Amino acid sequence: MALFGEILAELRQERKMTQKELAKVLYVTVGTISNYETGVHLPDIEKLTALADYFNVTADYLLGRCKFDFSLDMFEEVLLM
Repeated sequence: MALFGEILAELRQERKMTQKELAKVLYVTVGTISNYETGVHLPDIEKLTALADYFNVTADYLLGRCKFDFSLDMFEEVLLM
């Protein structure tokens, strides 16, 4: 399963964002984003939550605990069988 930094970089690149643009969203430095993506540091709980909200994924997905990047909205839908 992918590591946090790999998942974050993939999500950022899918949105065609630079590290600088993501840093502005989180109110951190470009170096912090780089450190997240290279595995030097992990975000604190507030930044992890902000990233999950921003990319509309679960924290479990960001942490590599599940394979699918389901939208959080999906959990609010009623599944019809």
